[in-house]
Amino acid sequence: MFKIARGLFNLLLLKSMRSRSLDWLYRQFNRPWDYGYRDKVSLGQAVILLNELVKAGPETMKALLEARVPCAENLARHPSVQVLMKDGRPMVGLLGVLNGLFGKGADGQAQIIAESDGTNCQLCHFWTREDWKFQIDLAKALREMEEKSPEK
Repeated sequence: MFKIARGLFNLLLLKSMRSRSLDWLYRQFNRPWDYGYRDKVSLGQAVILLNELVKAGPETMKALLEARVPCAENLARHPSVQVLMKDGRPMVGLLGVLNGLFGKGADGQAQIIAESDGTNCQLCHFWTREDWKFQIDLAKALREMEEKSPEK
């Protein structure tokens, strides 16, 4: 009863143009009660959340990223979702779908990059394409500085 009264009260207030939509009315009675729900999530926010999840459970996140499921040809031809061909069948995973959500960059590459350490193939960090390029350029600059510096 409280939900109905609250929804009707909010409907009568008509706080904004958005509140007048049927979607708004539906959300009043079917709220996602975790307050992490957002209408818009930026690429940076998604990468921050992925990195928090890696810290909380690296093995779980690695398993999620490695999991691939067969997908339909229409999905495989989607312009921004990344699909892997395995044994002649298109397979899609979590990272491919997330990259499809945020689209391709100006260079046509994925927006989210997963980094693993080279020794035991453990997932260590997620990067945006822009931050990844910065890290690569920084590493090159440091290497060049080391090469130019006199040996001690």
